[in-house]
Amino acid sequence: FRKGADGGDPRAWTCLGVCYQSGLGVVEDQKSAVECYRKGADGGDPKAWTKLGICYYRGLGAIKDPKEAIDCYRKGVEMGDPDAMFKLGICYAQGRGVVKDLKQTAEHFRLSAEGGNPQAWFHLGICHEEGQGVIQDLKRAAECYQKGAEGGDPRAWLYLGLHHEEGRGVAKNPHRAAECYWIAAEGGNPRAWNHVGLCHQFG
Repeated sequence: FRKGADGGDPRAWTCLGVCYQSGLGVVEDQKSAVECYRKGADGGDPKAWTKLGICYYRGLGAIKDPKEAIDCYRKGVEMGDPDAMFKLGICYAQGRGVVKDLKQTAEHFRLSAEGGNPQAWFHLGICHEEGQGVIQDLKRAAECYQKGAEGGDPRAWLYLGLHHEEGRGVAKNPHRAAECYWIAAEGGNPRAWNHVGLCHQFG
C-alpha cells in the first residue's frame, strides 16, 4: 500500500490509513490514519471521505467534530459511496451535526441500500415498520428485511423471522420463521438464539 500511495494511488492511501487505524503491519497510529485518509480523499477516493468522516465523528486521530464529519460524508455521498449514504442517514436520525430529519434518514438509507449495503436495507425496514420518515408499510418492511437478509445481515434475518412468525406484511409461516432465526443466530445475533430455543421448546 505504501508503494501505491507514494505512486499517487488514492485508494492505496485509504488502505494504508486502515492499516494505521487497525495496527495491521504497522504500529497503530490514529493521527497517521487521518493523514492517509485525507490524502486519499483529496485524491478522489470516496471511501476515504467516509473513513475521514468516521474519524471526525468519533474523535479518532482528530478532534471530534460532527459537522466536519457531515461534510466528509456528504462528499462521499456525492461520489456515490453507499457507506457514506448510510452514515449520513444515521446522523440525520440522531441529529448529530445536522438537524434531526427522519425523512432524510429514510432517504439516505434507501440510497445506501440500493447501492448494495445490507445493513441499510435492515434500517430502511425499521423505518417502514415504524413509520419513521416514511408511511408505515409492513409489507415494504418485510421486503427490506428480505433484501438485507439476502445480503447477509443477521438482524435482517431476525426481523424477517419475526414477520413470518407473526404474519406481519407476509403470510404467517412458523417454519420459515424458525429457518430465519437459525440463520440469524448462526450469523452471530444473540437475540436470535432465544427465538431458536423457543421454537424447539414449543415446536
